[in-house]
Amino acid sequence: MNIKFNILLMILIVISLTSACKKEKVKPIDELPEATQEGKNTFGCLVNGEAFLPKGGRFARPSQQCSYQFLDDRFGRGYCLSLIANNDAGPNILKIVRLETYFKELDESKTYLLTVPGVKEEASGEYSISNPRTLGEHYWVKPPLTGELRITKLDKVKRILAGTFWFDAINDEGEKVEVREGRFDMKYIP
Repeated sequence: MNIKFNILLMILIVISLTSACKKEKVKPIDELPEATQEGKNTFGCLVNGEAFLPKGGRFARPSQQCSYQFLDDRFGRGYCLSLIANNDAGPNILKIVRLETYFKELDESKTYLLTVPGVKEEASGEYSISNPRTLGEHYWVKPPLTGELRITKLDKVKRILAGTFWFDAINDEGEKVEVREGRFDMKYIP
């Protein structure tokens, strides 16, 4: 009986040590970069609760890019922001989060409503997935869905643009994606 008790005690000790040594599962939000304002070239968000981070950059395509420049063309005149993050999610699958503003000079500490892409003097959000089997899935912010882009830092001398964002978007089949906890801290191309 003493041997059975010792064996049972050893099994319980091994089980408790094994479970104590297991790593806790990392929450998706903990995978995102901190919300900084120093031009660290970081970007991240949650797409339907899963972490989206730029990675890859195959085919000479950068994994993230930010431009904020003055344009004067047939569509309008003013500053435009284009912020794109690519995630090469595997063979022939590319996921993209894109934020844009149209002919609007951005102000630090201001929040911009994300609406339909291409509407003059507004901002838009998009999530898309490309793969060779389909023409791709594109999710746009369309009424009644919306989102927000908040600029937390705009330094035109050091060319730093930082902020936060969220949006809901829908594809042509009516499927919805939720983009949450978005943050970026980028050096922009003028």
